[in-house]
Amino acid sequence: MHAPSLPVVLALVLTTAAPSASLATSPRAASPLAPEACAALAQTLSEATGIAVTTAVGPARTVDDRAPGGEGCVITGTATGLTRRFGDVSDRLVGALRGWRHDVPFDADGPMSLVRRYTRDGVSVIVLLETENPPGTCADIPIGDCRVPLRRWIWTLKAVAWR
Repeated sequence: MHAPSLPVVLALVLTTAAPSASLATSPRAASPLAPEACAALAQTLSEATGIAVTTAVGPARTVDDRAPGGEGCVITGTATGLTRRFGDVSDRLVGALRGWRHDVPFDADGPMSLVRRYTRDGVSVIVLLETENPPGTCADIPIGDCRVPLRRWIWTLKAVAWR
């Protein structure tokens, strides 16, 4: 590299490395849904999965750190006794959110878990569904080889919705 081009390169590096005003501003803080809307969403998710849930107002980042700061409608529940496979329950959960816009780049799915974000009419929701074998079972074997009956597996459903 020739010495006269060094100042130009430095200027380009400094210009692209400096945060822009649009990136430096934080998104608007989350605010919870009205209690009726929160209860309706909770009922939809519970019916779809078969997991009884409770609702509360809490941090929007309860489910995922990529949510904005502020508070949202937090939906949580755990269950055992389900006899469907994970794929069936997750398909029902996704089906319950038909009509919402799915934010695909946000997905964080695994063999027995999913995290998804959806938006509709100014409302955002992040859902987490996971299941795991009971403690003390299936240690050190591939999850596909675990023969513990499905009804003994522990299911967790978490969601947070905000405006």
